[in-house]
Amino acid sequence: MKIRMLCVFILLFLISGCHHHSPANDLTVQGAQILRGGVPFQGMGLNVPGLEWSSVGDTTFLGNVESAIKARPDYIRIPLNDACWFGLRPDQNHSSEQYREMVDIAVDLCSRKGIYMMLDLHWSLPKNAGSETLEEATKNGRATDRRLLHEGQHCMPGDGAINFWESVAARYANRPFVIFDLYNEPHNITPQVWLNGGDVTDDNTNPKDLVSYHTPGMQQLLDAVRRTGATNLVVCGGIGWGAVQMEPIAQGFVLKDLHHNVAYDVHLYATPSTPIGDWKKQVKGALGAYPIFFNEFGPDDNLPKDATLDVQQKEWLKQFTAWADANHISYAGWCWHDSAKPNMLSMYGADTDWGIFYVDNLIQHNKSKPTSP
Repeated sequence: MKIRMLCVFILLFLISGCHHHSPANDLTVQGAQILRGGVPFQGMGLNVPGLEWSSVGDTTFLGNVESAIKARPDYIRIPLNDACWFGLRPDQNHSSEQYREMVDIAVDLCSRKGIYMMLDLHWSLPKNAGSETLEEATKNGRATDRRLLHEGQHCMPGDGAINFWESVAARYANRPFVIFDLYNEPHNITPQVWLNGGDVTDDNTNPKDLVSYHTPGMQQLLDAVRRTGATNLVVCGGIGWGAVQMEPIAQGFVLKDLHHNVAYDVHLYATPSTPIGDWKKQVKGALGAYPIFFNEFGPDDNLPKDATLDVQQKEWLKQFTAWADANHISYAGWCWHDSAKPNMLSMYGADTDWGIFYVDNLIQHNKSKPTSP
């Protein structure tokens, strides 16, 4: 009897230490819809930056995640950096564990509250992230200074992004509240390179100079995720800084996924070049055929920090959110931070014009959405 009771205790302990997987919380694609437990899902999210440019999240990252959770979004998107994930930054002292543990904590905080966490590869190394140690990189003259890594928001990620997604996907495989966003804002490439990879040259580096490298393309990044056994929803950004275009996707440049669990992503800001209604142009040919997120949107990102929004900016935001809601499109405001623009936060809380607008919309969204399954 004692042995049997001990076995039961051990089993209960092991179960309690595991992450509970409830199919009711899984996000899956059916046609052009995203379903949550079989029910149509239309989410309103927040971007919480910091981990793309800092291996410690500017020391404010986890606090910002906690305050974002209190605003009750449906999902939170956090930008990541593959150099930090693999501990290649000289300031990380050869270790990636602190960085990964911060991501773990953020994921757990959201999961406990029923909020989805979207993990976004935002900054990347053009070459070899995860394929060599810091010591090897230093010997090769790449990592004696963080600038020599050429990390940044490149036109496409390097081949090391395969290592990144194999590592990240294995860590969070089939967690019901985790979504994978393959790469932030691809740009200055052809649809063929976007999908299948190829050689690229990019000058969006730190320091500014030309870097030539090979990109694996989005299909190989998706394949890297699926090789781990992860069936999580995967999001893939369109060409043109995420702002344009869905047209190549509508023309057949689409990801092949045995699990049929892929959505596409558009980014759009209220700049002079994107007048009211421009969002319809961005999704022409894809809306109604594929599930779409607008994972970054907001006021003109060229406005100064803490900007007061004029009538035209507010009308743009109002009409965009009304259109997205009417079309059951999920969207996330950029950003829940006090310095990255357009910023929702100030040192006193979400009291910028943009922050007040978005939080008010979140309140109305939560009042109107159906009860979670």
